[in-house]
Formats: sequence, C-alpha cells, structure tokens
Amino acid sequence: MTRLVDIHDEEPGIPLLIEDAGILNLRIKPLRTSNYWLIPTLSASIELSRHKRGVHISRIARLVLETFNDEYFDYNLVDSLAEKLLDTHSETNRARVVLKARVAGSESNQSILYCVVAHRNGIDKRISGSGVTVLNACPCALNVSTTIFGKPYTHMQKTRIKALIVTRNFVNPLELGLIIEKTFTTMKNVLNRLDEYRMIAQLYDKPLFNEDIVRLTAKLVYENYKDRLRENDKLRISVVSYETIHTFRVYSKLSRRICELDEELALSNNSRK
Repeated sequence: MTRLVDIHDEEPGIPLLIEDAGILNLRIKPLRTSNYWLIPTLSASIELSRHKRGVHISRIARLVLETFNDEYFDYNLVDSLAEKLLDTHSETNRARVVLKARVAGSESNQSILYCVVAHRNGIDKRISGSGVTVLNACPCALNVSTTIFGKPYTHMQKTRIKALIVTRNFVNPLELGLIIEKTFTTMKNVLNRLDEYRMIAQLYDKPLFNEDIVRLTAKLVYENYKDRLRENDKLRISVVSYETIHTFRVYSKLSRRICELDEELALSNNSRK
C-alpha cells in the first residue's frame, strides 16, 4: 500500500511566517444562553510557522464542532477552543478564535462578537463587541423647519452602532449591547397608535447627528466599563446612518485607549465648570 506523505508539513517554497491561517465563518448550530438564542459562526486560526507549508483544516474544523457540540453556550468555550488549537499544533505559538452571532428575536437586530487570542503563556487579548440598530431624527432639518417655518419637520434614519472593547479581561458582549440599547430608541415590531406617537416624540425631542451618537456611545461604554479595564485597553466605536433622503450613508468612528478617554473627558468636564 502506498504511504501518503503529509504535504502540509513540507517546507514551503517561500519560507514566510503567516500570522493567521485557518477557517473563516464556519456555521454551527444555534447556541442557547440563559435568555437568548444565538445564530453563530466560528472562525479559528493559528500562526503558521515559516517551516510549515499548510495548516490541517479538517483538524481545526473538527475541534470547532467538538467544542460546540452542546446547545448551551458559555464564553469559556471560546477560550477553551483557543487552548485546544495550541495543544494540537505543537509548532505554533499563537491561536485565534472569533465567535460572531446574531441574537435571535432581537428587535434591535443585535449581533455580538467575542474574539480570543491565545499564546503559550495564556490568553493575551480578548475583543468583545456588540452591534445594535437604533432610530434617529436629523437635528439639522428639524432646526431649520422649526426656526423658519414654525413646524417640526425632519427625516429619520436607521443607525447601526458597533462597539468593541479590546482587553485581556472578560466583557460580556450581550451586556454591552443591552447597555447601548437602553440609551437610544430601538425599533419595535408591534406598536399601537399611542406607542407610535411616543416613539416619534422621543426621536423629535432628542435629535442627534451621527457624530453625536459616536461620542455618546464612547462616553457610555467608558463610564460603564472603566473600572473593569486597564489604562491601555481600547474602545472602538463606529456608527453608520442609513439615510432616507440621500443615496449615501453617513459614517463616523472613534478609537481611544482608556487613559486617553480619562484625560479627554476630564478636560471636557472641567471646561463646563
């Protein structure tokens, strides 16, 4: 019988280290948390040595499916998968696992991200993120129509907010999304006429620029998590508005270390005194 040669372990023609090699967005079965169902995909990769031609893709896929075999979800499973990747790939020093999921039944169309980067000496970095869709009214058109015509006319947008926290500590992405949801007006599938009026009135009473939303979200996340984060941990906030009267979208983003926000927000507070 002819013996198969494992060509993955051959020396590559071009001996360059590859930071991430693996599988991307593998769909797995729905996962259940205490309050929600998640519709997930998993990405898993390792750092590939300059002396290895390729990764064993089936080995990685098998580890993913074995790790997430039960319907009940725990974030420790993501950490565990990263450790298993290191255990089964003795030649690598780095593994990366990314869980992305839609939250089933969420009226804000919430999605989450949880990423773990592990080395031989433990977990080096976690990225926790959440995306939610909120509603907003344009303050510019409202100001013009009220000032000149005495009537509050404006247009509205669906706005997608994404918040990421980069740290070594654990941050629950679902909790992060709920904090953002409570601050803004989210979509509702069932509204009676009075509820609809209240929603519209709320939007007209507090119209926001896209840039207002990104700043407000950054301050909100900072205030809720600063005591759990280190000074060099990072917040990354992005906001995309899906315009109703334009063919383009409006976009803004903000990225800061915690120590930078400490300083900037302290200056902001002092300037208002």
